[in-house]
Amino acid sequence: KIADLLPALPISRRDEVGDIARASERLFEEVMTNQEKLEQRVEERTAELKQANDQLESLGKEKDAFLANVSHELRTPLTAVSGFLQLLQRRKALGEKELNYTKKALSGTAHLETLIDDILDYQKIIMGGLKLEGREFEVGKLLNELQDALQFHAKKNQNQLDFSWSTKVNDIN
Repeated sequence: KIADLLPALPISRRDEVGDIARASERLFEEVMTNQEKLEQRVEERTAELKQANDQLESLGKEKDAFLANVSHELRTPLTAVSGFLQLLQRRKALGEKELNYTKKALSGTAHLETLIDDILDYQKIIMGGLKLEGREFEVGKLLNELQDALQFHAKKNQNQLDFSWSTKVNDIN
């Protein structure tokens, strides 16, 4: 340590060696002062980082709770809408056009239910309670459902949607 070197310096000498020793002493003291200041700054920064990290963890927990709560709050009315649409679909008085609308609305509610499940699964993954696993799905079917959902919104907003893909995509699983 630098402090251990100070007593060994021949600062009492009245020659060039003493001058060098006294200059070295001032330099060592300055280095020690700067080291202490640096250690203090490191401690302050570490405390600031810990506080920021604690705050981020708290916000993360609040976000997780919010997502879980919103997901459950959305599921309840969505289940009711889905149930009513299924009841409508069973009615024999509906025409083909109405049945088609009902089918698309049911597809939309199923998509929303899947999104809600995905949000809840995301929360489980983040919390370490769920492991991801790949699974096969029909790309063509997914694209058809996506087209139906987007087409409905495009028409509602009086827009034209051009949605096409290669037929080879239908063969991908």
